[in-house]
Amino acid sequence: MTVHIAPAELDDEPRLIAEWRLLQTPPWRYIAPVEIGENEDWIAARAPGTVAAALEAAGRFDRDAPVDLDGFDHWYRAEVVADGTRRLVFHGLATLAEIFVDGAHVARSDSMFTPLAIEVAARGRLRIDIVFRAMGPKLAAKGPRARWRSRAVQPAAMRFVRSTLIGRMPGWCPPIRAVGPWRAVELRPSRARAPEVLSVRARLERATGVLELRLAAGPALTLRCAGAELRVAASDAPREVTLKAPGAAPWRPQTQGEPALHPVEAEIGGRIVRLGRVGFRSIALDRGADGRGFGLIVNGEPLFCRGANWISADIVSLNASRESLRAQLELAREAGFNMLRCPGSTVYESDDFYALCDELGLLVWQDFMFANLDYPRDEAFLAGARAEAEAFLTRTRWSPSLAVFCGGAEIAQQAAMLGLPEESWRHPLFDALLPDAVAVGRPGAIYVAHSPQGGDLPFSTDAGLCHYYGVTAHLRGFDDIRRSQVRFATECLGLAHPPADDPPLADEAAIAQPIHGERIAGDTGAIWHFEGVRNHYVAQLYGVDCAALRAADPARYLDLSRAATCEVATELFAEWRSAGSPTRGALTLFFQDVAAPGAGWGLIDHRGRPKPVWHA
Repeated sequence: MTVHIAPAELDDEPRLIAEWRLLQTPPWRYIAPVEIGENEDWIAARAPGTVAAALEAAGRFDRDAPVDLDGFDHWYRAEVVADGTRRLVFHGLATLAEIFVDGAHVARSDSMFTPLAIEVAARGRLRIDIVFRAMGPKLAAKGPRARWRSRAVQPAAMRFVRSTLIGRMPGWCPPIRAVGPWRAVELRPSRARAPEVLSVRARLERATGVLELRLAAGPALTLRCAGAELRVAASDAPREVTLKAPGAAPWRPQTQGEPALHPVEAEIGGRIVRLGRVGFRSIALDRGADGRGFGLIVNGEPLFCRGANWISADIVSLNASRESLRAQLELAREAGFNMLRCPGSTVYESDDFYALCDELGLLVWQDFMFANLDYPRDEAFLAGARAEAEAFLTRTRWSPSLAVFCGGAEIAQQAAMLGLPEESWRHPLFDALLPDAVAVGRPGAIYVAHSPQGGDLPFSTDAGLCHYYGVTAHLRGFDDIRRSQVRFATECLGLAHPPADDPPLADEAAIAQPIHGERIAGDTGAIWHFEGVRNHYVAQLYGVDCAALRAADPARYLDLSRAATCEVATELFAEWRSAGSPTRGALTLFFQDVAAPGAGWGLIDHRGRPKPVWHA
């Protein structure tokens, strides 16, 4: 597939290389693209996109019974018409990738989270080949022993690989592997015409919007934002500038008001360039009178954070369309949410995701992509982690919705629950590298090392952050909600939520059988599964024998199951939001189901339709 790009157009804007061909082969059948014939079994593919998405579009992949893509190499090929020196930018390659330009090997990438840029000389036509090497051999290779192991992620060698854990945690997600150019591939001009912005901070100071920028050396320009203007002199060195906009409308979470956004423009020699858009807001952390709490104060007002953990709007492509994202995020807004968490077992989301959260007034709790594993401490790994963090912070620096950055998920907790000393919980990645990166890349943002953390042990419920499953997975009575004195639950409400019956389910009797709940059984190695947890509360609330009712009257069983998850959710949030409660936030386990059909953990089903618990 040849994509024609006019050189004159390319001088102004980057151009997406979207159309590709894909070839699946056994591992290392081909070392270089020159060995591959044109008569091979190529299929159409797109970037951004994944191998699974391309195979699914060609009728060769079943997300309900996915083939293990770790056992294959995958070649992508595109041809581009262009002239002159260009920058070839790969915004995300999953995961062990080699890049060839006109047959010559030019680069490697071993992280799906770190972008890569290459200078290329185009002489009318470029051929780009990317091979994604099979992950199987990498994951089978032995490495340094971990201090502790988690059963949640399989295989444990994922600790050495910078790739998503989606598809690697069998307790909650089908084994759909992330392979391919999952983020955009672009040709860019070799020199940017817009002024280079090195850092951004937008804050609210009383009734004045304050915009602090660090600009690279360059010509004189005029900055404009929210009706204010600032002339900036030419300089051969980076410039620190502050623009003040009195009376600028603040950005507020949607439960506090309107999320006002303001474009930032630069005028250079009569040409106007839009740099980005900002939201003026202040954010602070309230630890409470006893120093054990965790609450956000936004624009001077205490905020009860309510929402859910976000997985992905499409776990096959990992790159849902803006329309699909908007539909799901508007459901979050309609439900009264003001926060979504992107947990460390998923992915850094797309630009569209953060832009839509900005527009809709949804705060984002952003984990860095580290979860459940004892990560290496060597210099090479830490250098890669720094590059990953800096790339993400740079990409999202304009976004006011990003409020809290977290080092990783259930890492300190895993070590502590195995009885290991506190030294085993600590890691320079979470204690030094990531907080330093946030301080530089997102000054003024809140950073926490782990979720959960607080108290004498990382899993204490009455201090800092917790993952609260006393009611649900641990089968406790509703009185435990008050007794646990939760301060902030970054996860809660672990139940298998049945979908609604509107439109009617195709086979309600079959869906009422146990297999429906076992699609997402529970945490790997746990003695319970979430269908059984829900049945416990159905029996407790309504005095029925679930197994007998399921066999005799599956429709009624499903109705009571729907009602039970609503009652549990209502009890949790009613207590946590009551007068005198120390709780300042609660995020349910997942916003959306990842498998279809099923009573998954999500508040909306695989079709994007609200479940009864969403209404609760």
